[in-house]
Amino acid sequence: MSDYSYIDALNVKNKDSQFNADNFRRVGNFVLVSPLAAVGALILPADWVGLGYFRPDAQLAPTTDVQRSPILVQNPQGGQPITLLEDTTDVSAIYETIEPITADEYIQALHQGSVPIALTDATLNGSTISPFEPGASIEARMMVIRITEGNGDSKRYELFWHPRVALQSNGLGDYEGRATRIFRVPVRQWGGRFTEAGVLAAFDNAKGDMGAVFQGPIDELAALVAALKGEAVAAAA
Repeated sequence: MSDYSYIDALNVKNKDSQFNADNFRRVGNFVLVSPLAAVGALILPADWVGLGYFRPDAQLAPTTDVQRSPILVQNPQGGQPITLLEDTTDVSAIYETIEPITADEYIQALHQGSVPIALTDATLNGSTISPFEPGASIEARMMVIRITEGNGDSKRYELFWHPRVALQSNGLGDYEGRATRIFRVPVRQWGGRFTEAGVLAAFDNAKGDMGAVFQGPIDELAALVAALKGEAVAAAA
């Protein structure tokens, strides 16, 4: 091990563990979405749909963009103006590419970007119609769960909870000669609160308008998912 005695004067909490190769682990992803409105008779607002398998190198994380505008003041010593502070003028987050490899009928229905309507003629009662409308969205809730490989206490999760997203079709892809469905998913802002009866109610101020990030040991993931399943549901009509 290298000699790090030159930093002994500092209270470096991870002096040795920061270089532990065991921290370099593979991560797997689960994505779950729950539309706010029924998708025909196939998916109801209380239902959740998993997006299946992804490419081995898929990185499912939002791309964020924060626009800031500087507020300048006069430099009392002369010279160039001083930036007093920066106003945040716009914030966006988007999952540019979510590409399920094993898209079943539920994923395919969501990929249309609009709610399909069942055809009623007896010869077509298993078919649906939906508009070809590029840019259309299905509003939904979403959980992106990242699980780090390991055993026991070393196996952990990270869960991105987004109370509002827009599921948008971004065309078809190709993986090993087979067609895939590509989603573009902007994250929307939501001003709601955790339900008062829920286990997360006391932590309402810890979330943001675009959701929250949870981290913990894998054996607590099921309880967290159960706590989140009823949060941020659509208001009753």
